Amino acid sequence: MERDTAVSDDEKVAKSASPFVCGLLLGGAVGATFAGFAAALVIAATIEFARRPAVVADVAEHDAEKEAFAPAPLFLEWPEQKPDAAFLLTGELHGYLRPCGCSPGQQGGLPRLGGVLEFLANEKGWDVLPVDLGDLIGKSGRLEPLRYVYALESLQRLGYPAIGVGTKDLGQSVDEVLGQALNLDQTKLLQGNLVHKDADFNMILEETIPSVKVEQVGETKVAVASLMGDSQVGKLPDPSVSVRPTKEAVNKLAESVKAEMADVNILLGYMTEKEAETLAKDHPGLFSLILCKSESEDSATQEATWVGDTLITWVGQKGKSVGVVGYWKDLDPKLHFELVPLDQRFAEIDSMNEIYARFVEAIKDGGYVEQVARVPLPDGNEFVGAERCGKCHTKAYDHWKKMGHAHALETLTKAVPAGQDYNPECVSCHTTGYGYESGFVSIDITPKLGGNQCENCHGAGKLHSDHPKDPKYHADMRLSRFTVEAKCIKCHDTENSIHFNFEKYWPKVAHPWRD
Repeated sequence: MERDTAVSDDEKVAKSASPFVCGLLLGGAVGATFAGFAAALVIAATIEFARRPAVVADVAEHDAEKEAFAPAPLFLEWPEQKPDAAFLLTGELHGYLRPCGCSPGQQGGLPRLGGVLEFLANEKGWDVLPVDLGDLIGKSGRLEPLRYVYALESLQRLGYPAIGVGTKDLGQSVDEVLGQALNLDQTKLLQGNLVHKDADFNMILEETIPSVKVEQVGETKVAVASLMGDSQVGKLPDPSVSVRPTKEAVNKLAESVKAEMADVNILLGYMTEKEAETLAKDHPGLFSLILCKSESEDSATQEATWVGDTLITWVGQKGKSVGVVGYWKDLDPKLHFELVPLDQRFAEIDSMNEIYARFVEAIKDGGYVEQVARVPLPDGNEFVGAERCGKCHTKAYDHWKKMGHAHALETLTKAVPAGQDYNPECVSCHTTGYGYESGFVSIDITPKLGGNQCENCHGAGKLHSDHPKDPKYHADMRLSRFTVEAKCIKCHDTENSIHFNFEKYWPKVAHPWRD
């Protein structure tokens, strides 16, 4: 889900919108079924969202999967004795504060991240230091500064002493990031080679977002540093800052790291694996561990790379997995790595859910659901709502009313935490015509367009309903089977509807009647 953050969300909606491209997130209590949603497909990747936190669609399916869940044991190949220190590695959260909850088996989320820390500290009895690479948010937009605030608050509450700054974090401007850094207490934002074009401002930047932070983990002294690779040159969305070349920056950083004489030196390397390997070769022994960028959300692996005495690893994207590294000062090798999926073996902790609930409340209070850009429909067409469609298409309408799609918005009004029906990410797949003129605006303003209705797949219906016998407008409403399936998977995607199977669910939704 990489995006060009130099272009605003509103501009992307206006440029890429196609009025009848659609999809649907499953409607709730009856399980995943066929759907579509014109605005969702365009807007889901462009407006500022909160990652579809909703409700589990099929309770029976969820309970069955939970009962059958049998996670693989952890740390089987590690030394038997307790490590002198352990490090929890995270990064590239991309704004996924928690899974949407619309499908069983979803991984990730800050509440579960808290559960992992409690497991390591309480059940394993380890001294744990959590660190994050950066990119707490994943795109630009009005909602991203708010998301960044709550992500930072969450990691600070979890005891993170050091968090890197990534290019996506800077999509909200370096001023915004700097302001948040000033509000932090024990947590520090780190980045070793950001340069502001204003000399005075650069001094403030270097003082507020330093390159190195030192922590004590049990009896182990740890130096944590952060650095961007040359691959990030020219990618910063804020033109007021640039990236100092890695070779120049690492020489300066090396002096600071060596001066600390720590037992373990960790680099939060916002760089590719190849860049990390080159750095480790050019500076042997400088860093014990480098956490680098992942190529994709699914690129996390149990395999780690050794370059001399430096362990190089990555943990994927969207917070689905974390890395755990154990340190034994008297063993060889001193470090052992394991990738741990954030699955349901780990309990969600209340403090993270409480912060997330406040985030959702802030979305509602800020009126973000009504602030999305409205794309005009061609030829003066409008969304009219399923009830008007049902005046002629009686059988299809009666069938639709019995399906979960008709009650999709209701699942949000009942979701926990409250306020998801004002969450743009959720609304995008639980309403009709969201993001288009005459489409859904909010549950207060346009309640008749709640749920996933006829027009999400067939397109806005005013012209057809005003001219029901006109073959042109009739043809516009017809869909091929291929088109139908393509529309379904836009919301029933692998992220939010893990077990969706079109062949299984389409017969439940099919409506071939012509009346």
